[in-house]
Amino acid sequence: MTSPSEALVCVIDDDQFVRESLVLLLTCSDYRALGFEDAESFLNAGAAADADLLIIDVGLPGMNGLALIKRLNEAGLTRPVIVITGHADGSDLQGTTPPGLVAFLHKPVDPPELLQVIERSLSGRDSG
Repeated sequence: MTSPSEALVCVIDDDQFVRESLVLLLTCSDYRALGFEDAESFLNAGAAADADLLIIDVGLPGMNGLALIKRLNEAGLTRPVIVITGHADGSDLQGTTPPGLVAFLHKPVDPPELLQVIERSLSGRDSG
């Protein structure tokens, strides 16, 4: 089990308000959190290897969220993923279920629901 103070959650969302709000929520909930505005900055920072859980917006500029998840999985970096979207019908998922998907949440994200999903996801993981 990964405790909140040990867990690193990365938020990848191009909406600065959403990204900063989620990072603040996570930090106030005793998680280590990093925010990235796009897939490329996340990959270039090398945070994928250290992340315990990812919160990824589907509609990212450049490499979209689904392509990012695919790329991480191809590199053997499978992590629990919470996908968030601003599209109420989920049409941006294109009928796919990304590997590692633990939740699909609509914006605006409900903070208590998000924290419950994160806690469940991390408590089910082995610490190694």
